[in-house]
Amino acid sequence: MTLNYSEHYNDHTKIKSKAVRRRNCAKKLFISFFSILLSMQFSFIYGEDSQKITLQFASGEWAPFTSVVLKYNGLLSKIVTDSFSKVNIKVTYTFVPWVRGYEDTKYGLYEGSLGYIKSSERMKYFYFSESIYQSDGAFFHLKTTQFAWKNYNDLTKYNIGATIGYNYGDDFENAEKQGIIKVERIETDVQNFKKLLAGRIDIFPITIEAGISTLHLNFKKTEIEKITYNSKIYHTGSLHVIFPKNAKNSSKYLLLFNKGLQSLKKSGEYNNIIKEFRAGKYFTNLQTN
Repeated sequence: MTLNYSEHYNDHTKIKSKAVRRRNCAKKLFISFFSILLSMQFSFIYGEDSQKITLQFASGEWAPFTSVVLKYNGLLSKIVTDSFSKVNIKVTYTFVPWVRGYEDTKYGLYEGSLGYIKSSERMKYFYFSESIYQSDGAFFHLKTTQFAWKNYNDLTKYNIGATIGYNYGDDFENAEKQGIIKVERIETDVQNFKKLLAGRIDIFPITIEAGISTLHLNFKKTEIEKITYNSKIYHTGSLHVIFPKNAKNSSKYLLLFNKGLQSLKKSGEYNNIIKEFRAGKYFTNLQTN
């Protein structure tokens, strides 16, 4: 038998070419499959499928930041709603007492809540978003009360009102725990202002925006004129959205929200929201009588 090297070489080349084509085809199929999986993941995280998602948030009365009677449900609600809208997610708000909303969110009954200051205790249970607003807290008091302070040791002689479930910053919280200051906590800011007017407490800490709008929403002009606030700031708070750590999608919603918030700021819409808020356009329903 005569061995034809050329025929043998051609046959071997054909077999080798077929094997290469099969490997290339398999490689292309793998790459296509991987790309589909990756695009499905990113479409969920970054938008295409997220238009089908509606998140339920716990909220409470804390005008002008959150309130059922204010335009857009308040400043923070507007920021959160528009940030999520950037990634095609809708948010609805259920208004409940703050303590209940906090606990229910912690146990995953809501996807999140808004308007919280970071603390070591809260960070055990929640993921915190990027800052959505900076607010300053001051002590409100009657104009007839002679009040000035430099540190918390100066506050030992005053009866201080506070609201259950609120965090007033580490310095205040530590002074309260150590017994340096006398604090009486009740359920709402409105109740604290009523106690202030009645002379049952001497000073009441609250963010300046919230204090002013709470007064205008709930009290007569003659009552509001009796109250002022001290110019020394007791705490500057960065307010955040919170997501419960024990809920499986919280880390994804955190990522989505931060992405939407960054987009809102980059577009200039965030600054427009703040300008509209400071121009008083959220307060058309405030009482002024």
